[in-house]
Amino acid sequence: MQHFCYADDTLILLTADSSEEAIAKLKNIIREIEMEMKKRGLILNRKKTAIMMITKIRKYTGVNSRSIRIGEDTLFFSKAIKYLGIWIDEKLKWNTHLKEVERKCYQMLAQMNAVMKNVHGYATNHRRIMLNGTIGAYLKYGSVVFTNTLPNYA
Repeated sequence: MQHFCYADDTLILLTADSSEEAIAKLKNIIREIEMEMKKRGLILNRKKTAIMMITKIRKYTGVNSRSIRIGEDTLFFSKAIKYLGIWIDEKLKWNTHLKEVERKCYQMLAQMNAVMKNVHGYATNHRRIMLNGTIGAYLKYGSVVFTNTLPNYA
């Protein structure tokens, strides 16, 4: 098992030979975390806890309909989780992340459209600066996943 912490986010990675073994390990780890947090006067927010299972099996249907019960709470398995601004899906593909970047761009474009319909209007270069600073930043952030496919011009 490995864990990574950053600010108030914690990511736990564990390996197992079967989904049943993984669930048993996960329950034990969550109990241990909760006990440590309780000692420090903290409470784990289970509603914000996400669980995802990644497997090497090609035709694995996943545990999408399964959940685990810890105490009074039921935790459901996700097909994708967001960690430190990056969406990771159960197949380790970038589709979910890119769809989220696209969704944010469309949302911001609608907001920027309202600003740019000013009565007096903005000059073209001012509109370009606004778009590059907002939507352009999201697109550049999303395009990082493709940098390995770009030709090397150095």
